[in-house]
Amino acid sequence: MTTHVVHLQLIQVDKTTGNILSKSNSKLNAYISRPGQITEFETELRVVENQSVSNSIGNPTVATYLTAEDTNGFTLLHIDQTTIVTTNIFTFSRGEAVSSEIIEGAKTRRIFGVRENIANTFSDISGLTSATIPIPTTPVSLELISSDVADVSPSGTGIRRVRIFGLDDNFNEQRADVDLNGTTVVSVPYTWMRINGSSNGAVGTISLRNIDDTPIYSQINPGRNSALECLYTVPEGKIGFLSSWVPSSGDSTAGQPVETQLIIVATCTWDLRTLISNTFVFQDTAIIQGGGLAIQFNNPLKFPARCDIKTIGRKIQSSGNVIANSALDIHIENA
Repeated sequence: MTTHVVHLQLIQVDKTTGNILSKSNSKLNAYISRPGQITEFETELRVVENQSVSNSIGNPTVATYLTAEDTNGFTLLHIDQTTIVTTNIFTFSRGEAVSSEIIEGAKTRRIFGVRENIANTFSDISGLTSATIPIPTTPVSLELISSDVADVSPSGTGIRRVRIFGLDDNFNEQRADVDLNGTTVVSVPYTWMRINGSSNGAVGTISLRNIDDTPIYSQINPGRNSALECLYTVPEGKIGFLSSWVPSSGDSTAGQPVETQLIIVATCTWDLRTLISNTFVFQDTAIIQGGGLAIQFNNPLKFPARCDIKTIGRKIQSSGNVIANSALDIHIENA
């Protein structure tokens, strides 16, 4: 029977509040013979028990967990006994472990976008009028402006404040809340290497653009409360995992639905999963004739820090007014 190494880490959780109380300082190696069964770990578990985290084993108000990480997900051992031989084994998916914040530094992200009246040639799935989403090559300064005077702080009837998500000069996450002033330009604080989204509700078209007025990096269209650019960049010091994808399309004209091709692309090599700057490589593809698909990756696609991930699409027939949509479920962890 083949064995391979997994990494173990002890975590204490308050049984009443569910809050994480403490974690072991290091991850230790153990061996797994098949999914769900960890063997040959007793010596290394006892090493962890010698750390301060171990003093709650058997405590009725504190649950102690051992996380075991491997390429197939996370297996959790629930330890509430004084001896390790009676340990019960529970299996959680990687997504469940991330959502429960058991994995330190892990976060979930759903990245989604819409392209209305998509063309026969490939374009990014985005709410922008441009065929591609501009991606800065150097840090940029930004400004916000609306096409309608109702989008104004503090008492407008449309958007009053916009929250911007993105990455700074070093590709670390940052965000900014900016009060709008209708059709008058408002400066955005900080400089930005990437825009990972903007949100709130709009009367006019809200444009997040370079201080030279062009290009527009993100846009909230009238009647929407979020930008719809299906683009995400993995922050510095993180690893991204794409666990599922929902491509879909609809035809607003009568008759047979038009076939639509949607493709996930990323600045990541297909085989080694390493960064490749300024070149988008195909990662997965789907052809849809109206409706949508829910694609679950049994082995989540891994993306390195600073990797750009987006969806492109085209309609295959020449006729029809097609709306194409894409939603990516991504979670990030500490590298």
